[in-house]
Amino acid sequence: MPRRAADDRGASARRPTQSPDAALACAQMDQLAPRVLAWAAPLCFRRIETDAERDAAYRLRYEAVVERGWASAADFPDRRERDAFDLRAVLIGGFDGERLVATKRLVFPLPGLPLPIESIYGLTVHPRGQVVDWGRTVVAPGLGGASHRALAALLALAWQETRARGYHHVCGDFSPAMLRLYRRLGVRVTVLGPAAHYAGETRHPIMLHPETSIHGLNVWFARSASRDST
Repeated sequence: MPRRAADDRGASARRPTQSPDAALACAQMDQLAPRVLAWAAPLCFRRIETDAERDAAYRLRYEAVVERGWASAADFPDRRERDAFDLRAVLIGGFDGERLVATKRLVFPLPGLPLPIESIYGLTVHPRGQVVDWGRTVVAPGLGGASHRALAALLALAWQETRARGYHHVCGDFSPAMLRLYRRLGVRVTVLGPAAHYAGETRHPIMLHPETSIHGLNVWFARSASRDST
């Protein structure tokens, strides 16, 4: 049976307010997202719905953590990487046929409950109750040139899921290398506090600002799509 995440219940009841400029930029992001998802074909990206698919996501995350040396296999006796936030999270995935090859986690705000980066880094993320935590991003090895399209498609789908619930503020945590990568792509990123060692590497708590990054993202997508077509 499909499994509904706890954050589906009333998550978009209080929609964040937006300035006209931010609303326009978000609408432009809304237009870019389906183009990115189409670019990722034949990989198919959608929300993970069933217990079996969630289990596959936990196993893919485990494989990534162990392969990258962030933890040892002994830390995961059941060969699944998960925590308490997964109980209320929306998971999305990229599928090659029936095989899960990419996944990402979205934790939506709930009254009285912290977001993952608030719990990990001891922060309070503002605006309160209006920020979505994006994390646990994994793309399976072996995709070759499709790996960058898979990563972009995860971000596009995460944006669609975030917007579908009435949100546009996004937080997470990045390693220094990931921070540089996103900034090279033209994405505006704000570091929220000191770095800490978490999940096997040094990471910064950050806010992403996709709604003010649309120009850079459009330039990056045009270049990438043109390069792939030649």
